[in-house]
Amino acid sequence: MVEGNEKRFPRCFRCDDCNWHGASFRAICPACNSAKIVEASIADKGEIVDFVPVRFPPDSLKDVGPYVSALVKLNNGCKIFGIISGSSEQLSIGTQVSIRSFDPESRRLYFEPI
Repeated sequence: MVEGNEKRFPRCFRCDDCNWHGASFRAICPACNSAKIVEASIADKGEIVDFVPVRFPPDSLKDVGPYVSALVKLNNGCKIFGIISGSSEQLSIGTQVSIRSFDPESRRLYFEPI
């Protein structure tokens, strides 16, 4: 089990029984109800599963300006949300991305198209 309230991120978890992957720790696997959840290595590349252009960001993200909120399936199977700066014109579902950076204070994960 993962302990502590660390700002280390991104993290990925995997079920030893069914190979479910997720970005947040669960005591019980949501797919098979197993308690064999372990921390998995994080992949630094993946593909966009879904995305939403945000033209008018909330106050907490005004400094980012217009951005794209994206759900990315990393190459190890873990799905995680992140930010893609700039326009969504060149993006589509299936676009390959890599992790550009992570800000531990704001907990913002940034991706960039490959």
